[in-house]
Amino acid sequence: MVIAAAIREAETEYVVYFLLEAYLATANRRAALTHLPASITTLPLVGSHDAQSRVALLTHELAAATTRRDDEACCAIEEALSILSAALCRLDTLEGRRPRAPGNDADPSPYAYASAAGGPKASPQA
Repeated sequence: MVIAAAIREAETEYVVYFLLEAYLATANRRAALTHLPASITTLPLVGSHDAQSRVALLTHELAAATTRRDDEACCAIEEALSILSAALCRLDTLEGRRPRAPGNDADPSPYAYASAAGGPKASPQA
């Protein structure tokens, strides 16, 4: 999958989140994932903890779709899991390179991501 490869090669966290939002906002992806809870597909995506929780929800949804023997849903969910998992791996790598203050357990992402009229935008968190 091209977007997963682009995410794995992303140079910054901003690019990872931008690509994730582009994936989730693409019309055919949104159509394929319409049966999923909004907490998985809703934008904006805020930080690696948000992406991590979406992976957990997708894993649960995949188990449910497998039980229902819904092959179409399984394919869409597996694709989304692949993309979000690639993003989490890349974010872990990028965040590991950034120094953190001792005792700081907050989400280390320096950006808040929000879609705007012109497309996905990022701005530093206040």
